[in-house]
Order: sequence, then C-alpha cells, then structure tokens
Amino acid sequence: MAALRQQEQRLYGILAKQWDERYKAIRRMPMFRQQRREVMKAFADKKAKELGTFRQTMKQKRDEVAKHYPYTSWSRFLRHQANRGNETALAILRSRKEKIQRDRHIQTAPSQSSAAASKATLASVAAMREVFRSEGLKDELQYTIDTKGTIIFKLSDGAFIRDSGAEVHCCANNEQAQRIALKLAQSRWDQTVSQDGNIFKNSSFTPPTRQQTPGYSGEVGR
Repeated sequence: MAALRQQEQRLYGILAKQWDERYKAIRRMPMFRQQRREVMKAFADKKAKELGTFRQTMKQKRDEVAKHYPYTSWSRFLRHQANRGNETALAILRSRKEKIQRDRHIQTAPSQSSAAASKATLASVAAMREVFRSEGLKDELQYTIDTKGTIIFKLSDGAFIRDSGAEVHCCANNEQAQRIALKLAQSRWDQTVSQDGNIFKNSSFTPPTRQQTPGYSGEVGR
C-alpha cells in the first residue's frame, strides 16, 4: 500500500508539472483580455477534471489492494487475529502497555446456537456469552478490540464493559452493567476479584514482562 501511494504521488507530480508547463505556454500567447479569461477558465476546468480522474483511479486501485491485503499495520493485523479468537495476538496487544494477562481458554459445552461462534473465541468473549445467558439476555453480543488489546463489550442500552486483561471496567451508575461486569470478572478469576467503584480487578494478578508472556515470539500465525 505504501508503494502504491508513493507511485501515486510520483505520477501526480508528473501530471501537475505537465499542466504547469501548459499554463506557462498559454500565458505566453498573445490574446485579448476577454479571450484569455475564457481560455484560462477552460484550462482550469480541464486540469481539475484530469487530476480528479487520476485521483479517483488511484483510489480504486488502493481499494482493490486493500481487499486482498487489509493489514496496513502490525497493530491492525493483531486486532484482526484477536477478533478471530487468537489469544497470543491479544496478549501481544496488551504487552504494549506492559499490563498483560494471557487469557486461558474456557472449556465449556456450548449450546447448539453458539457452537459455531465458540469454535474460535477469546476466553473473555466466551465468558461474556455465558454471563449473557445467565442474565437471560437475548441480544447479540457486540464487542470490539482496541489497539491496547482491551475488549470493549457494548450492551443494548449503550453501556460499555471493558476487559483489559487484569481489570474489568463498567459504566458507573448502571446497575445492569455493574452486575454483568462482576459476573464476567468472577467467571474469569473465580474468587480473586476485588472491587474499586466500577472497576473489578484480579487481585492475584502480577503483570509479567513482555519476555514472560507465554507464547510470545513477536509473530502471530494466521
């Protein structure tokens, strides 16, 4: 993608230079004032149209490349892998802020409706699905993963619950969010959960260094 952008800038520079030379040539031509005004207007319109078409063509090429190679950065690749259930990718994302907890897979007997979704699912996401079922929630589980490896769950009322690996944060003044966050923390850390306002922590967790992260080698398999 970077090479394509460089090529676009180079070609655009060539086109712009060509139009500058044409402009200088027109300026040297003897014309009446009204005629020159009309010629320059037509020139400007044609220049804008050609350069605009060039930009659009290059954008279409970039979009086509992006379909086949969607990872424009290492961080995006890791987030994509984490969304597919890759625990190592999630751990590497979290190691960037030196606050990692390598999630262990939760072995559950998924129901028929969630069997496919649980086939390659992060432990925190699998735990949240169980919490949803225990709460009787029929809403589809919605979540995203940010560049630090924090899993952000969104409830139907707009409330958020964030799992950073060592802590679970929830919206203050939202009883349902606090109840779900507590259940999520307890399902992951058993009885080692401590509460500080709207933050639930793994009280037995000691953050390891990056080198101590299980399975960390700097690369994630696709």
